[in-house]
Amino acid sequence: MISISFKCKQMSTVVLAAGFIFATTFQYAGTPRRDMALQKVESLMSCDNQKIAFFDVMQVMQHSFRGQDFNKEMQVRTAALRKKVEDRQQATKQSWDSKRQALESRIALFDAKIESLNQKKDLFDAVAFGREREALVNEKLATEKDLDKEKELLDQEFMAYAQSCEQEYQAMIQKGQEELLREIQTFTAQLAQQQGLDAIVDSQTGRVFYASKDMDLTKSLIDGMNKNYAAKAAEKKDDFNVLMPPSPTSNAFPSKVSQA
Repeated sequence: MISISFKCKQMSTVVLAAGFIFATTFQYAGTPRRDMALQKVESLMSCDNQKIAFFDVMQVMQHSFRGQDFNKEMQVRTAALRKKVEDRQQATKQSWDSKRQALESRIALFDAKIESLNQKKDLFDAVAFGREREALVNEKLATEKDLDKEKELLDQEFMAYAQSCEQEYQAMIQKGQEELLREIQTFTAQLAQQQGLDAIVDSQTGRVFYASKDMDLTKSLIDGMNKNYAAKAAEKKDDFNVLMPPSPTSNAFPSKVSQA
């Protein structure tokens, strides 16, 4: 998150707090997740008659030529995005300084007028003096409110801009990583076919980057579930028929009431 704050009306600098530093390092998996992934890989590799290999996707992203080029590209684009935020920060500061100085000059003018009026208090009757002084004080307070509004408006505008830059950054990183992962997945498929592997798994996350069609149990799973569902449905139908009372016969109730 990026935020900008104005500590007081007299502050001469604008503080930019950047919660994201446009980092380009991959935070692909934490330690607990990696442990779970390794357990998954070990479980897969224990399967009989299956050749399953694993690799570290983080190492590939960081040390392959393609991954290194990706990192360099992200660093360049990140620097450009950071420059946009810094330029906007400077422009916001200049705008704030200009508006602050103008409004503070007006406030100082009202202070001078109020002080001058106080010195001439004896020349006015009480009612006229009170009315004149109240008018000056109200104008001064209105100007101070304008100063606060200008500060808040600039703050909101910069926040919105900074957030849009953060979203642009996140989208850029996500798109770049997805493209790189698709390339890795394509190459793992080629490598698996060359080496006769049944599956290739990422040791960091447990993600399966390649699995042969022989390992695809989708159709068997569907067929098995359908068979099980049909059997249960037939069983429920039989139970329903047993519980239902017999249908009333045509002689169960007379069609007419006999007359005595």
